[in-house]
Order: sequence, then structure tokens, then C-alpha cells
Amino acid sequence: PDTVTGLLFVRAMAPEDAVRAAADRGCSALHPAADLVTDDLVGAAHGAGLAVCAWTVNDPDWVAAARALEVDTVITDDVPMARAVLGDRP
Repeated sequence: PDTVTGLLFVRAMAPEDAVRAAADRGCSALHPAADLVTDDLVGAAHGAGLAVCAWTVNDPDWVAAARALEVDTVITDDVPMARAVLGDRP
């Protein structure tokens, strides 16, 4: 019961269905593929009380876009790049 969960989804599932499924299953987060993240998706997820964790974000422009879209977390293969874009220090 204390395990934090997130629903991973790809294009096969409609974004609104993914948000509803994550909320119905008691998830804390929605994990969309990066190319599925939109302002509407983030708004719907946040409105349902879900964090948004996009994967796999390896492009500096997309890291900046994710921040602008208020994505909560990015999964990346290039942590130093993402930290540099976000202004974080290692």
C-alpha cells in the first residue's frame, strides 16, 4: 500500500484514457512517452492529482519544453545535459 506507482503509456492508449486509468488504479503519476506530452495532457493529469514523468528525454530543447509544460519529472539517458538545461548543479 505504500508503494508509489505510475502508469506507463504509449500511443496505443488515448491520453484521456491513460489519465483516467492511472487515477482509477490509484497511481501517483502518469508516465507518457515524451512525444505524447502536451499542455492538455499535463493539465488533465495534474487536475486528476497525478504527477507527469516523461520518458525518454535526451534532447536539450525538449528538456526546456518539458519545464515550460510543467512536467514534473523527466527520464533521460543524459543526466548532466538535463541538469545543465534546468540549471541544476550535480
